[in-house]
Amino acid sequence: MIVTAEDGRSPRRLTAILRREGVLPQGAVVAVARRANDAFNSAITHLDLTYSAAAPPAAPRALFLKRSLGADWAVAAGAREVAFYRLVAPLAADLPMLVRCYDAAHDPESGASHLLLRDLSDTHTPPLSRERIIALDALPAPAHLDGVIEALAGFHAFWWEHPALGTGPLPVSGRYADAAAYHRFARDVTAEWARFIAVEGGWFPADLRALYEGALARLPALWDRALAARIAARRRLTLSNGDGYFSQYLCPREPGRGPTYIVDFQDARADIPALDLTYLCAAFWTPAFRRESGRENRLLRRYHRALLAHGVAGYGWDDLLADYRLALGVMIFLPVWDQTNGSGRGYWWPKLQCLTGAYRDWRCAELPGAGG
Repeated sequence: MIVTAEDGRSPRRLTAILRREGVLPQGAVVAVARRANDAFNSAITHLDLTYSAAAPPAAPRALFLKRSLGADWAVAAGAREVAFYRLVAPLAADLPMLVRCYDAAHDPESGASHLLLRDLSDTHTPPLSRERIIALDALPAPAHLDGVIEALAGFHAFWWEHPALGTGPLPVSGRYADAAAYHRFARDVTAEWARFIAVEGGWFPADLRALYEGALARLPALWDRALAARIAARRRLTLSNGDGYFSQYLCPREPGRGPTYIVDFQDARADIPALDLTYLCAAFWTPAFRRESGRENRLLRRYHRALLAHGVAGYGWDDLLADYRLALGVMIFLPVWDQTNGSGRGYWWPKLQCLTGAYRDWRCAELPGAGG
């Protein structure tokens, strides 16, 4: 049954959910205070709970109610995320980087969905806000950076070549589920570029135009040389968050004190592992940010060491670097998609500059020789 906005005020409904989940064996919720959240991709409400005297001290004092919006994309995204949390419900011991979910439901008739998660706002925060990410004006604290990388590596290691990849709520990325999907993706990117340049071509820098046209020309060959056999065998694939900017992580407010969590799985897909790393290290990091004190290389090294420590085998340092280049070869088209889907220049232009800067630094124009 879907938890509505009104249900979020209901002590009885919340008591029943928490009792079923084993976190409220005695006592009851007696009052609920609501706090708003200005998230743009879901309807979010923070619920502060007051319990009767018999409730155990460990019962969650705050919950995070996430409900889907009514737009078609939001309905589909909500359904995917509910399916993901239902799948991972019995895997809490293996996935400590996921926030505890107490209830997840989707109504196929109305399209409505909800998640009821533990609210960690008092102890955890995103390492950077969305606004600061876009403004290119800050870096996470070093301890937060390390926590994010460790959480991501642990998540990837669990799903590494997992037999469930490509099934149920864990589909292979629509970019390259198979040959037909990949070539459709290449055609879509080409059409988006044409629409983009028709609008922005009057001012768009000539060197970037040449970079994109060269990348487009190389796209078709990437399937046979870098992806076809790998995708068919589900080799060196893992589960990607799919939208993994720093705002998708919750870090302890006191750095180093407590785990780092990964949140928001509306776009989770089986993908090459380095895709999530490009969201972190390339999408909104300038070349100066990436190069300073060897920051980008250090984080990639930390990620690779953590993968190996979690038991991933047969994936060397050179394999990771090849995958990072391959992911950049795909990711540079994301700002073009953003523009053609209505995002303002203040969002997609800094992202485009950062991604193309990384594309150049990593000599991705030499693709498709990498990532085989």
